[in-house]
Amino acid sequence: MTAKNEQEKATEEQKLKEEILRIFNENHQVFGTRKIKGVLLKAGHTVSRRRIGRLMGEIGIQSKYAQPSYKPMSTRPNKESVRNV
Repeated sequence: MTAKNEQEKATEEQKLKEEILRIFNENHQVFGTRKIKGVLLKAGHTVSRRRIGRLMGEIGIQSKYAQPSYKPMSTRPNKESVRNV
């Protein structure tokens, strides 16, 4: 890779980082790679989710997501109320 290509790629990466950070902050810091990719696609940028994730990691941002909650069963799962005769 020539120095010119590396410089172009570095400036493109920086512009993408700024755009990703702007989208992330405009959406209450909850957007992940899928939603950011959709916004970038509408804006005319074709970027992979993997690249967006890498850039988000470099910036130091992470999407918020719902934590699965543990719900204990009210009855024992293998205990039948009717006898098997």
